Amino acid sequence: MGVRFATGSAYQLRMHLQEDMHLALADESGERIILVVPGQLTLDAEQLALQSVDRPGSFRLQVFSPRRLCDKILEQAGRSLGSRIDENGRVMLMRRALDSLDKPLRAYERARRSNGFALLASDVITQWKESGLDAEAIDRIAAEHADTPLGDKLSDIATLYRAWHACAHGLGIDDEDARRLAMSRVDQAPYFRGASVWFYGFDLLTRPIAQSILALSKVCAEVRVLLSLQDTVRDSRLYEPIRKTYEYTLSLLRADGIPYTRERAKVQERTENAVRHLERELFCFPVNARTGEIRELRLYAARNPRDEAEHIAAAVRQMVRRHNLRYGDICIACQDASSMFSALRRAFSLYDIPIFFPESRTASSHPLCASLLAALQIAAGPVREGDVQTLLSLGYSGLTDDEADLLRNFAFTHGITARKWLRVYLPGEDPQGCNAAFEELRSRCFAPVERLAKGMRRGATRDRLESVFRYLQETNAYAHLLEQAETLNKANEAVYAAEGMQVWGRITACLDQIAILYGNAKRPPSAAALNQMMQQALSVVELNPLPQSADAIAAGRLEHMKTKPVRLLIICGATDAEDSENADLLSDAERRAIEKQVWLGPNHAEQTRMRMLAAKSAVSFTGELL
Repeated sequence: MGVRFATGSAYQLRMHLQEDMHLALADESGERIILVVPGQLTLDAEQLALQSVDRPGSFRLQVFSPRRLCDKILEQAGRSLGSRIDENGRVMLMRRALDSLDKPLRAYERARRSNGFALLASDVITQWKESGLDAEAIDRIAAEHADTPLGDKLSDIATLYRAWHACAHGLGIDDEDARRLAMSRVDQAPYFRGASVWFYGFDLLTRPIAQSILALSKVCAEVRVLLSLQDTVRDSRLYEPIRKTYEYTLSLLRADGIPYTRERAKVQERTENAVRHLERELFCFPVNARTGEIRELRLYAARNPRDEAEHIAAAVRQMVRRHNLRYGDICIACQDASSMFSALRRAFSLYDIPIFFPESRTASSHPLCASLLAALQIAAGPVREGDVQTLLSLGYSGLTDDEADLLRNFAFTHGITARKWLRVYLPGEDPQGCNAAFEELRSRCFAPVERLAKGMRRGATRDRLESVFRYLQETNAYAHLLEQAETLNKANEAVYAAEGMQVWGRITACLDQIAILYGNAKRPPSAAALNQMMQQALSVVELNPLPQSADAIAAGRLEHMKTKPVRLLIICGATDAEDSENADLLSDAERRAIEKQVWLGPNHAEQTRMRMLAAKSAVSFTGELL
């Protein structure tokens, strides 16, 4: 029992992990090894661990995200009563809590009914729970700021906290409750007794992670924590937030009498060049300028994202041919993903270079979800022309594309908009049968919507949810989803094709969550409330892309590429000097105010400062590192 901390740079920690894994996995008869990493790094971390011993797999190694770690403990030690409330379930539960309030809020009453408020409120409640504070603690803080805007906001948060827990009582537990329950029962999980646990890839040892380390250290044979922390003087400010969370973790270990040690990761000998100099001096002030010729970095100033993307594609093609690189040896870090992804996708398709974007996107952006949400809005009312056009244009209305075009053209010519789409259209004489043809298409498209509207207003909660699923069946949504996936695969869009099954699972999961959360409600949710819950839930759920090729260039944010060593790194999407000066969006006074607000959570201020520092120190060039 005990905790061993290994500190150093990100590169040193990766090499340290590889050496430790090589020694630990060399003997298959040894203890069980558990590697805990952030959710987005599970696949890369598993590959890194197995590459260190040059084998395809190991029965002793398990890679868990924090959530999967808790699930594994509860599988071994026994689960609590109730279901698991996921991220979209939290939003829907907050929507129910808002509807249950019998008194107006002090500060947030006007925003209470707006779209997106339930998401923001659920995030705030999650931060409070992770901070270990309850509604009574919030009330005490609010009393210290009585008759001020801050006091009113804190009072509203305490009210929402109580309403949220009242609605959740007896229904299930969310991630934070599951984590607390799992850590309290870890001694009852045989799987973890005598195991060795590594924590790797976490920027900060937040309170939940620190408490997990403490709980596991009492049961496991050893807990090792790899933390990016250095004691250098010139860039020490960069590591100040990390050092504070490290000291907090040590205080927990000391309070429970858990022994701990710290070792510095070995300094790996590497060739001194411009890349090493940049790594060493990037966050230092003042900077020591490098003398001599610089050959490892190349700077390129582009006129626009399209020009930059085409230059990157050409440079990649040239470097692959000249230096015998694989595409998997190359990574592209995008600072401004929104402006660069479409340009990179177009440029790399022209050069026939495989590229993978690991960035996730919300489920509501998928055509099936967007079409379903439009139908729900039409059914709940009021009918908006934009929702009608969305329903007709995305291919999930039960009509073919040609039929949908005929329907839209006729409606545009005859002024059929909004509510008129739900009315029977048979005016006057019709010698050519155009009116009858339009009415037949309109009925095929909107009759299921009208049945959906009736179903959302009748019966118990389960009956209303079944009407939503029945609408998907009537419009053959699942069959069309498979057809669309086949079309995307033929167009070499395998990543988007693989999203279809995720979307179907997310929609059914949303319906299941609503059935659980409103199972004991006195009144079933209204059509408007059901529509709003589905809108907000699918806007929260993310679709996680999966790589479809073993040899493709990964393009995305650097936090998704921590474990993968690369030979060529391209940093793109940098702003000009004028925009870089405005990267710090908060004034000094606003930053100080944030740091003093306990209600934002103990690590929120440190995370904010770290993001600001990273923004001001952003590398504003496109560089190639070999």
